[in-house]
Amino acid sequence: MAYKTVGLATKLNRIENAIQSDVVGYDLARIAKKGMDKYTPVDTGRMRNTATIQPWLIKYGVPYAYYPYSGRYGKIHRDKNPNATAHWPQAWEKASGDDFYRAAEAVIKTRVRQVG
Repeated sequence: MAYKTVGLATKLNRIENAIQSDVVGYDLARIAKKGMDKYTPVDTGRMRNTATIQPWLIKYGVPYAYYPYSGRYGKIHRDKNPNATAHWPQAWEKASGDDFYRAAEAVIKTRVRQVG
């Protein structure tokens, strides 16, 4: 009986390259920001509107962007965003369930097909 050796290195390299790609990082950050918008506090809208997306990163362009309304200085304004919370990344992560992972899987699969 003859044995055949199958090398998976090429396929695994394609997957690894796709996962580490800045294109994938940008797409995932875009998906996360869109999901977080539902929970981001909105007063004037400046904070949410100045958010920039970079690969693997969402950066808010105002100095008070991280948990701005908690503590003695702040109050969450819910009239413009009824789901707003001072901890919007955690709220989104808890609420998104497996949706983000399904979206990430689709992005990675698409990128693997494009790379290979």
